[in-house]
Amino acid sequence: FAGRSHARSKWSWVIGDVLQKIIALSQFRRRILPAAEKVRIMAAIWEDRHYHYEEAPISQDVIDLLKERQEWVNSGEARLLDWDQVKFAIARG
Repeated sequence: FAGRSHARSKWSWVIGDVLQKIIALSQFRRRILPAAEKVRIMAAIWEDRHYHYEEAPISQDVIDLLKERQEWVNSGEARLLDWDQVKFAIARG
């Protein structure tokens, strides 16, 4: 029976660990930021990256994607949007 006791305590530990992770996940979901706050954070990150863009390595895949999107704008398939207008639209919900 000593083996069973050890097995039970091992499973209790595993179940306890899983439950803690589930509880942590549920608490995390409650902390999701409102859209306006996300936009504010994104704008701050973008502003920071704007002045340091030379430091960030860019993969060829990203360069190709940006060229493709620039072609869309040049051909009229897509249009550029003003960031302040986008933020306002997102904040409105």
